[in-house]
Amino acid sequence: SWNDTRMTRPGRIAATVIVVLLFLAGPTLLRFYTDWLWFGEVGYQHVYATMLRTQGTMFTATFVIAVAWFLFNLRTALSSIGDLRPVFTTREGIELTLPSGKQLRGLATSAAALLAVIVGLYASGRWETWLTWRYGVPFGVADPILDRDVGFYVYSLPFQQLLRGMGQAFVVLAALASGALYLVSGSLSSGFPGRMSMTPGARRHLWLLAALFLLLMAWGAWLTRAEHLIQTSGLLHGASYADVYGR
Repeated sequence: SWNDTRMTRPGRIAATVIVVLLFLAGPTLLRFYTDWLWFGEVGYQHVYATMLRTQGTMFTATFVIAVAWFLFNLRTALSSIGDLRPVFTTREGIELTLPSGKQLRGLATSAAALLAVIVGLYASGRWETWLTWRYGVPFGVADPILDRDVGFYVYSLPFQQLLRGMGQAFVVLAALASGALYLVSGSLSSGFPGRMSMTPGARRHLWLLAALFLLLMAWGAWLTRAEHLIQTSGLLHGASYADVYGR
């Protein structure tokens, strides 16, 4: 009887996992099937297929880039730990033994994959922005302020803002995760804000991330110049007097 229970336990676990997955993914699959039938009924199933293909492409590309980026930064931070088992000392003098460097590398890989999935799902939801930029064409008419083709504001500007925002998110997440690893490994002191000390490697890594973040902010400020021409300013739609001669 005990052997029978042992034999059926994996099957019960597998059945439980399948039920949970169906419960979580069931509404999404049902919505997908309903939309597929509706687009087929009106003769535009190829449009729905294009949307799904674009979402899958954007998720895959973003996931690969995000995993590579986060792993590079986390492995760089973990290189200061090596295979040692770091000990974190609180202000009260309590010593906490942390996982070894090998275990932290495994956790870093899992964390990088999880962050990449979240970022990939966000990017796949912006599939229209990508397609609009990919197949945008010039209008043949330039604006009177910055002398840019009107197609830039319709097709290119939203996509560049998407890239800028995702780039800043990449840098912030990498800096927070790397800073936490440097803190627990002792490469970054916990005397902030009174006194902060860093090892040369940690300082170089974190300052490079800070410099990249500032470059992305500068790119965003440059894009904001163009946004002033298409945003609403009080009662007017577009650039106001203050936008043109001040901002």
